[in-house]
Amino acid sequence: MISLLPLGENLIYYVLEKNYKNSKLPKNIDYIFVPSGSPERIVQAIKIKNHYVPAKIKIIYSSGNAALDKKKGKDSETPFVKTIIVNSKMDKQDIIFLPNARNTIENFKQLKSFLKGEKNKKILLVTSASHMKRSLMIAKKYNIETQGFPSSFKSRTNSFSLVNFYQNINIQRNLYYFDIFFKEMLGIFIVTVIL
Repeated sequence: MISLLPLGENLIYYVLEKNYKNSKLPKNIDYIFVPSGSPERIVQAIKIKNHYVPAKIKIIYSSGNAALDKKKGKDSETPFVKTIIVNSKMDKQDIIFLPNARNTIENFKQLKSFLKGEKNKKILLVTSASHMKRSLMIAKKYNIETQGFPSSFKSRTNSFSLVNFYQNINIQRNLYYFDIFFKEMLGIFIVTVIL
């Protein structure tokens, strides 16, 4: 049933992404925080910095290597980020690279460590909409004042049509979206119970 119906995509929309569809940029922020995990995040952060917020705002990028064995893992995103920075209007001094993190919790630990001694800083969190709920929960656990702004959305639609049902019979895609939904919900459970 999960593979035949676009259940995962609809769950992603209604449970994880719906609240962020009409996100607005806040007027006052001190930093834009970008946890690693998708090149779309840093692209959105640079766009925000270049067009929407004052020039004094800096981007904090938490680089990452998701491998548990860091010697065998590879951070392929950071070189991409550095290439984007070189090719954008942004000065190198406008981005702060935090040390490698393996997961979202470590991203926020790195951010908390960076912000040590700075009080009442307002952080704009830029991450994918499907990852936003868990990220904001973790930020709250670390007492970091954040507001989220999505870099991308996984769900394509917020409605299901029986007439168009046949178009959504894509077993691989349906399983992929359900996998994303399941992992995010598992992450939310872990943050709620353990952190």
